[in-house]
Amino acid sequence: MDKYPAKQHARAVAGYLGVSKGLMYLPGQHTVYMEDSDQTYPFRQRRYFYYLSGVDEPDCYLTYDIERDHLSLYIPPISPQRVIWFGRGSTVHEAEDKYDVDTVCLTTSLNNDIYQWLIANRQVQVYALHPDQTPHSLPPVSPRPDFDIESLLIALDTSRAIKSPHEISLIRHAVNLSSIAHRTILHQINSLRSEAQIHALFLDICIAHGAKYQGYTPIVASGTNASTLHYVKNDEPLQGRGLVCMDAGCQWRCYSSDITRTFPTSSKGWASKQTAEVYAIVEEMQERCISELGPGVRYLDLHVLAHRIAVKGLMRIGIFKRGDVDSIMEKGASKAFFPHGLGHHMGLEVHDVSKKQILGLRKKADGDGSQALGNAGSGSFGARNLGFTSRASASQLAKSSQNSIQDSNFMLFPGAQHDMPRLVDSQAHLTLAQGDGLRAPCTLDAPLLEENMVLTVEPGIYFSKYTLEHMYLPDPKFVELIDKEVLDRYMHVGGVRIEDDILITASGYENLTTAPKGKDMLEIIRKGAECNHGIDCSFI
Repeated sequence: MDKYPAKQHARAVAGYLGVSKGLMYLPGQHTVYMEDSDQTYPFRQRRYFYYLSGVDEPDCYLTYDIERDHLSLYIPPISPQRVIWFGRGSTVHEAEDKYDVDTVCLTTSLNNDIYQWLIANRQVQVYALHPDQTPHSLPPVSPRPDFDIESLLIALDTSRAIKSPHEISLIRHAVNLSSIAHRTILHQINSLRSEAQIHALFLDICIAHGAKYQGYTPIVASGTNASTLHYVKNDEPLQGRGLVCMDAGCQWRCYSSDITRTFPTSSKGWASKQTAEVYAIVEEMQERCISELGPGVRYLDLHVLAHRIAVKGLMRIGIFKRGDVDSIMEKGASKAFFPHGLGHHMGLEVHDVSKKQILGLRKKADGDGSQALGNAGSGSFGARNLGFTSRASASQLAKSSQNSIQDSNFMLFPGAQHDMPRLVDSQAHLTLAQGDGLRAPCTLDAPLLEENMVLTVEPGIYFSKYTLEHMYLPDPKFVELIDKEVLDRYMHVGGVRIEDDILITASGYENLTTAPKGKDMLEIIRKGAECNHGIDCSFI
């Protein structure tokens, strides 16, 4: 495989910084010992450092001189006494051959090199990510160095949202390996007896294919455990459990995958009519939302579309006993069963970064235009102006969001700053944006999708006994909507989630995930039982 395109990434970040001079400075992850122990924590490279270096070795540093377009990597000197115990990292010559950098030096020269740069570039900014990640132990320099610890993070987040071809190839490989592991689980589920065995087999397949690490802790939730979104105990028996919700994805060269499949524990199919009905609703939610993906689409609209489909489905099976779709959504009742966002960016982090929140929201306000509604927990970024940009045309919007616009009672009005339409969001948008329901971890706000973004689409319906009994059923506005007697018949389902990893292309999208779902999934489970779950049976 070609070298990781570190220089391409550095140039892109410099472009987003919008400056012609300056020095980017990033330390990699150091070796860290556990407290009161001679054992180290498992090494995990800092993702921003990796993005600008492609280096997955500890105790390294990098600098990028923007004016000279010069990327320097600093690696630790090799200690002969430690080699016999732990092996060694790269030599200077090996690093020059492996990595897309201009210069490789030893860390022993780092401080002097930075000092000399500061002397030659007085009053030019040094860009770092955090106050504790600026150069330390430098000789006094006059005037004092000007450290910018805000701009680089925004520039990196903006750059990382759009994946390079090399990054896409790494993500594609991670998704493919995870899909193989998911398929293996389906084929052998009849021989597995516990959540732990499913977890172990998934790790076994990934590691056997060269993917030693997972993008996150696998979720293997059987029965009512599936009502906990991030259930990670993975230690209960499958006996008496009708389904398993498995959310698991390996990483490949630091790039993550993220796949969820919900499947029956028996080759006979779904354990109950109720389970099959809920799965069908979630399947429709995902298929409809994926079909609408493409450049210029506002992802929040698809999140609202997923809620509308969920409400219609829950009305059809009788859980919502009165009211119309709009009134149910405006009261926020659908969040009782679909409490999380539709998806998130994916890349070096499973919940990858971007400049803008993938579920950002804009609503009309009195006066000169609008106010922004950001995700809770997003700090100052939540107040960004989230209007349309010139990247999307009105025709793109109309084409990509036609169904969701019709379903969600949107109105279009002329933009004050651009000759582009902006959305006046329905009350359902505003209701769904309240609280933590739309929080997309580690993203910072993206009203429109762009080519070469990679994201997940992961709708779900859950029956959390504790949450329903303590948050929703005591509230009169929800009690009048929910038929408790019907709801009780569905509580055993626990939860259903289906998740795929999607690449946004110039003409629409590509679903990178090949793990079976729906009818194909059930057929693989059936065939696995017929061939006695044999490991030698052809199923990959």
